[in-house]
Amino acid sequence: TFDGVGACILAVGCDNFVVDSCYVFQGGGENNGEGVGNIYLSCCTNSRISNNFVKYCDNGIVVDTWYNKLTGKENFLNNGVIITGNSINHGIGRGICIENDNSIAKKKGGITVTNNTIKNMAYAGIQGNSTYNCTITGNVIEGDGSDSIYVTNKNELNKWVGVTNNLRSLAAN
Repeated sequence: TFDGVGACILAVGCDNFVVDSCYVFQGGGENNGEGVGNIYLSCCTNSRISNNFVKYCDNGIVVDTWYNKLTGKENFLNNGVIITGNSINHGIGRGICIENDNSIAKKKGGITVTNNTIKNMAYAGIQGNSTYNCTITGNVIEGDGSDSIYVTNKNELNKWVGVTNNLRSLAAN
């Protein structure tokens, strides 16, 4: 169980990092459009975020390139990250956010977001910025937030995003 301000679980530049079966709540402290997540991975490879319960957050799960920008090492991007089976509930931002916003993402990518349940997020259920080679499938998004799944096209890198078999419902508890 993790409770606090900022990222409750933060991993940067990791390989084979696993966050499984954790209860994470009340993290945050940046803002809803960008910033910290309760579970936050930056520039990780072959990693998995699975079967976690995330509640009362700014952003539930964030996978981004902040570490790349911090170090200036452009080869550090997310690759082989799987986000699956998580329950994310009640937040002012995004349930799951993927930000691989760098032109080198064409050489990397490989992020899978599948079988997650996201409820009552104010900004978006799932948001992706420059999500090259990203698959978003089999997720359930409930509540009346502004967007269910929102994928932007920074640097034209969203050419290989697969968004299939997701369910949106306005009724959430």
